[in-house]
Amino acid sequence: MSMSMSELEDRDVQRLCFQRALARSELRGPGEVVSLMMKNLPRRFLARDVLREIQLAVPDTDIYFVSVPWDWKSQANLGFASITLASGAAASAVITNLKGAFWRCSRNWKAVKIQPTCVQGLLGNILHCYEVSARA
Repeated sequence: MSMSMSELEDRDVQRLCFQRALARSELRGPGEVVSLMMKNLPRRFLARDVLREIQLAVPDTDIYFVSVPWDWKSQANLGFASITLASGAAASAVITNLKGAFWRCSRNWKAVKIQPTCVQGLLGNILHCYEVSARA
């Protein structure tokens, strides 16, 4: 089965973020919010599109993980993205700059909604993704 160019690019985005995060130890204070869920995602957005939006608020080096769940049947995302950032300060910058704003890389007029995820941190989110995939 061949993969489309957009799927390969999306995987490359995830791989880059993952490698960047593993290159450093994950240091965060107790209770510090570093993982966020972004809602009202335009249905055709891929991880690279979300990454472009986040880059408007924080530098590349502060982005550890970007995940956009995809429904292969409808060929669209599920309307949200999960992101993990390097620090609480980076998460705050994303919230301050993007929450309530409109998606800049789309003609979608829905405002960006952002909230902390139930699972915090890179490792916790990776394990959570594998658990959810295993149940599917």
